[in-house]
Amino acid sequence: MRLCAEFFPAYDYVKSGNVQIIDARSASEFKLGSIPGAKNMPYETILDGDAIKNTDELERIFSGLRKDVPVVVYTNSGIKASVMWFALEMMGYDAKLYS
Repeated sequence: MRLCAEFFPAYDYVKSGNVQIIDARSASEFKLGSIPGAKNMPYETILDGDAIKNTDELERIFSGLRKDVPVVVYTNSGIKASVMWFALEMMGYDAKLYS
């Protein structure tokens, strides 16, 4: 099951404190509660209509993240998180989906 661990981290991995946690839900959903230490980055922020923004815009959006520390992205269902995961991977981040 190594493939699954590469994309979907276990609870202990997320809880370790050795990752950056991104909550890709809306700001209003984030305010209702989130994983402690998570940063809110609504998935809509990386979209330009139906497409992912260009690399210059993504670099600006992701400027608060470190490329040398893994990123874990989550939402309630994972669909929105997968869009954020793809953009992070595209930009060279070690990103994983958490559910």
